Amino acid sequence: GTNYCPMEETTAIEFSTTHGCFFTDKAYIGMGIGLEGSDDWFLVPIFVTLKYNFTYNKPVTPTAQIRLGSYLGDEFGAYGDVAFGLRFGTKRDFACNLMLVCSLFQPMMEEFYSYDYSTGLDRYVQRNTYPSGFGIRFGIEW
Repeated sequence: GTNYCPMEETTAIEFSTTHGCFFTDKAYIGMGIGLEGSDDWFLVPIFVTLKYNFTYNKPVTPTAQIRLGSYLGDEFGAYGDVAFGLRFGTKRDFACNLMLVCSLFQPMMEEFYSYDYSTGLDRYVQRNTYPSGFGIRFGIEW
């Protein structure tokens, strides 16, 4: 089979929900589940998350987040991401977050049939798909 280059450009969208609590004034721990997909793949990440707000009594504060877990889809694999950005809050229990994210997914094997123009026949192809990448995350806390 052939392999995709890990740096191949693709557009994906993610929706996720996380539930947990602040265990200090600045640190949050929780568990979450998401839906993430593109034209080429669809995944369900399941993760634990740790988020740290650098201040808790300011309307705008830097924030960092890490997620670790697994994903379900056509295959099962490891998942993690690291995010850095800003938290815009009016209260401790309501805020919006804008973060830059680096998501890492274990590569998955994709299987499909492809038409081979040189032979005029369909052929069975296996290739690795790399859903990892960089993006922007917008979040709402309440």
